[in-house]
Amino acid sequence: MELKTFINSYRTEHNLTMEQFAKLASLSKGYISMLEKGYNPQTGKKIIPSISALNNIAIATGTDLDHLLKI
Repeated sequence: MELKTFINSYRTEHNLTMEQFAKLASLSKGYISMLEKGYNPQTGKKIIPSISALNNIAIATGTDLDHLLKI
């Protein structure tokens, strides 16, 4: 599973908007959008999240950071 699929699936299962999930993860809505798309729409390049961003997502979803690093 890719990170973009993981985030979208989590949001869907928990009935969260992108904005709600962004607040949970202490990230911006725009950044969550880019993660779900898998690329930066301004540059067209693949987006690679920082360890800090992945850690925030792990905490927000109750997932182990190690799991997110492997997907």
